Amino acid sequence: MNKKLIMLSTMTIGLAACAPSLPVPEESINVTRVSGFQTAGILANQEIVVHTYLKGDGTREEVAAQCDLVGRGYTTEFSTPVTVVIPSYGQASPAINITCTLGEDTSSTTLSAYNISRAERDEALRRTGSSQGLIGVVMAQAVTAATSQDREFDIWGYPDHAYINFTE
Repeated sequence: MNKKLIMLSTMTIGLAACAPSLPVPEESINVTRVSGFQTAGILANQEIVVHTYLKGDGTREEVAAQCDLVGRGYTTEFSTPVTVVIPSYGQASPAINITCTLGEDTSSTTLSAYNISRAERDEALRRTGSSQGLIGVVMAQAVTAATSQDREFDIWGYPDHAYINFTE
Protein backbone atom coordinates (compact mmCIF):
# COMPACT_ATOMS: atom_id res chain seq x y z
CA MET A 1 0.00 0.00 0.00
CA ASN A 2 2.78 2.47 0.93
CA LYS A 3 4.66 1.69 -2.30
CA LYS A 4 1.59 2.66 -4.34
CA LEU A 5 1.19 5.90 -2.39
CA ILE A 6 4.88 6.80 -2.83
CA MET A 7 4.71 6.00 -6.56
CA LEU A 8 1.53 8.08 -6.99
CA SER A 9 3.08 11.01 -5.09
CA THR A 10 6.24 10.82 -7.20
CA MET A 11 4.20 10.77 -10.42
CA THR A 12 2.11 13.76 -9.26
CA ILE A 13 5.23 15.79 -8.38
CA GLY A 14 6.79 14.83 -11.72
CA LEU A 15 3.69 15.92 -13.63
CA ALA A 16 3.54 19.22 -11.72
CA ALA A 17 7.19 19.91 -12.63
CA CYS A 18 6.29 19.43 -16.30
CA ALA A 19 3.31 21.79 -16.15
CA PRO A 20 2.86 23.69 -19.41
CA SER A 21 3.53 27.40 -19.76
CA LEU A 22 0.69 29.83 -19.23
CA PRO A 23 -1.68 30.21 -22.17
CA VAL A 24 -0.52 32.70 -24.77
CA PRO A 25 -3.16 35.12 -26.11
CA GLU A 26 -4.31 34.13 -29.60
CA GLU A 27 -3.70 37.60 -31.01
CA SER A 28 -0.08 38.06 -32.08
CA ILE A 29 1.93 41.29 -32.09
CA ASN A 30 3.51 42.51 -35.33
CA VAL A 31 6.75 44.45 -35.37
CA THR A 32 6.88 48.06 -36.51
CA ARG A 33 9.25 48.82 -39.37
CA VAL A 34 11.82 51.52 -38.73
CA SER A 35 11.30 54.50 -41.01
CA GLY A 36 13.57 54.47 -44.06
CA PHE A 37 14.60 50.84 -43.70
CA GLN A 38 14.09 48.79 -46.86
CA THR A 39 12.10 45.59 -46.61
CA ALA A 40 13.84 43.97 -49.58
CA GLY A 41 15.14 40.54 -48.73
CA ILE A 42 12.34 39.48 -46.39
CA LEU A 43 11.58 35.86 -47.27
CA ALA A 44 8.81 35.13 -44.77
CA ASN A 45 7.42 36.01 -41.38
CA GLN A 46 8.02 33.90 -38.31
CA GLU A 47 6.25 33.69 -34.97
CA ILE A 48 8.22 33.64 -31.72
CA VAL A 49 6.48 32.99 -28.41
CA VAL A 50 8.01 34.98 -25.55
CA HIS A 51 7.71 33.86 -21.90
CA THR A 52 9.18 35.36 -18.73
CA TYR A 53 10.14 33.26 -15.70
CA LEU A 54 11.07 34.08 -12.13
CA LYS A 55 13.60 31.67 -10.62
CA GLY A 56 14.15 31.33 -6.91
CA ASP A 57 13.18 28.40 -4.70
CA GLY A 58 11.28 27.17 -7.76
CA THR A 59 10.52 28.47 -11.20
CA ARG A 60 7.25 30.11 -12.11
CA GLU A 61 6.09 31.96 -15.18
CA GLU A 62 5.43 35.65 -14.70
CA VAL A 63 2.84 37.59 -16.65
CA ALA A 64 2.85 41.23 -17.72
CA ALA A 65 6.60 41.76 -17.90
CA GLN A 66 7.11 44.80 -20.15
CA CYS A 67 9.38 44.00 -23.09
CA ASP A 68 11.06 45.56 -26.11
CA LEU A 69 12.13 43.56 -29.16
CA VAL A 70 14.68 45.16 -31.46
CA GLY A 71 15.92 43.78 -34.76
CA ARG A 72 17.62 45.34 -37.77
CA GLY A 73 14.94 47.59 -39.25
CA TYR A 74 12.10 46.82 -36.84
CA THR A 75 10.99 47.09 -33.22
CA THR A 76 7.99 46.42 -31.00
CA GLU A 77 6.84 46.61 -27.39
CA PHE A 78 4.67 44.05 -25.60
CA SER A 79 3.89 42.34 -22.32
CA THR A 80 4.36 38.61 -21.76
CA PRO A 81 3.36 35.97 -22.58
CA VAL A 82 2.91 36.85 -26.24
CA THR A 83 3.47 35.72 -29.80
CA VAL A 84 5.51 38.18 -31.86
CA VAL A 85 5.63 38.07 -35.67
CA ILE A 86 9.03 39.04 -37.06
CA PRO A 87 10.47 39.09 -40.58
CA SER A 88 12.87 36.36 -41.68
CA TYR A 89 15.67 37.16 -44.09
CA GLY A 90 16.72 33.53 -44.37
CA GLN A 91 20.45 33.02 -43.88
CA ALA A 92 20.91 36.80 -43.67
CA SER A 93 18.55 37.12 -40.67
CA PRO A 94 20.19 39.37 -38.07
CA ALA A 95 20.24 38.66 -34.35
CA ILE A 96 17.33 40.13 -32.42
CA ASN A 97 17.40 41.38 -28.84
CA ILE A 98 14.51 41.05 -26.37
CA THR A 99 14.75 43.06 -23.14
CA CYS A 100 12.09 42.74 -20.43
CA THR A 101 11.43 44.57 -17.18
CA LEU A 102 9.68 42.96 -14.24
CA GLY A 103 9.29 45.36 -11.32
CA GLU A 104 12.73 46.89 -10.81
CA ASP A 105 14.61 44.09 -12.59
CA THR A 106 15.66 43.92 -16.24
CA SER A 107 16.72 40.83 -18.18
CA SER A 108 17.39 40.18 -21.83
CA THR A 109 18.23 37.57 -24.40
CA THR A 110 19.53 37.59 -27.94
CA LEU A 111 18.11 35.24 -30.55
CA SER A 112 20.18 34.31 -33.58
CA ALA A 113 18.88 32.67 -36.71
CA TYR A 114 20.09 29.14 -37.36
CA ASN A 115 19.91 26.62 -40.19
CA ILE A 116 16.75 24.69 -39.31
CA SER A 117 17.15 22.25 -42.19
CA ARG A 118 20.68 21.33 -41.13
CA ALA A 119 19.65 20.89 -37.50
CA GLU A 120 16.86 18.52 -38.57
CA ARG A 121 19.26 16.53 -40.78
CA ASP A 122 21.81 16.27 -37.98
CA GLU A 123 19.18 15.14 -35.47
CA ALA A 124 17.85 12.49 -37.87
CA LEU A 125 21.38 11.15 -38.37
CA ARG A 126 22.02 11.06 -34.62
CA ARG A 127 18.77 9.16 -33.99
CA THR A 128 19.60 6.66 -36.73
CA GLY A 129 23.17 6.25 -35.54
CA SER A 130 22.28 5.84 -31.88
CA SER A 131 19.91 2.99 -32.70
CA GLN A 132 22.82 1.11 -34.32
CA GLY A 133 25.17 1.11 -31.31
CA LEU A 134 28.66 2.58 -31.08
CA ILE A 135 29.49 1.97 -34.76
CA GLY A 136 26.27 3.76 -35.74
CA VAL A 137 27.12 6.76 -33.59
CA VAL A 138 30.62 7.00 -35.10
CA MET A 139 29.22 6.70 -38.64
CA ALA A 140 26.51 9.32 -37.93
CA GLN A 141 29.15 11.76 -36.65
CA ALA A 142 31.29 11.17 -39.75
CA VAL A 143 28.33 11.78 -42.08
CA THR A 144 27.32 14.90 -40.10
CA ALA A 145 30.85 16.30 -40.37
CA ALA A 146 31.01 15.57 -44.10
CA THR A 147 27.63 17.19 -44.81
CA SER A 148 27.88 20.11 -42.41
CA GLN A 149 27.92 22.80 -45.09
CA ASP A 150 24.75 24.79 -45.68
CA ARG A 151 22.73 23.87 -48.73
CA GLU A 152 21.29 26.41 -51.14
CA PHE A 153 17.65 25.78 -50.28
CA ASP A 154 18.00 25.26 -46.53
CA ILE A 155 15.45 26.95 -44.30
CA TRP A 156 16.75 29.43 -41.74
CA GLY A 157 14.87 30.87 -38.79
CA TYR A 158 14.85 31.75 -35.13
CA PRO A 159 13.96 29.48 -32.22
CA ASP A 160 10.17 29.20 -31.83
CA HIS A 161 10.30 30.31 -28.17
CA ALA A 162 12.23 32.92 -26.22
CA TYR A 163 12.58 32.56 -22.46
CA ILE A 164 13.52 35.61 -20.42
CA ASN A 165 14.64 34.61 -16.92
CA PHE A 166 14.63 36.73 -13.78
CA THR A 167 16.14 35.77 -10.43
CA GLU A 168 14.49 36.41 -7.07
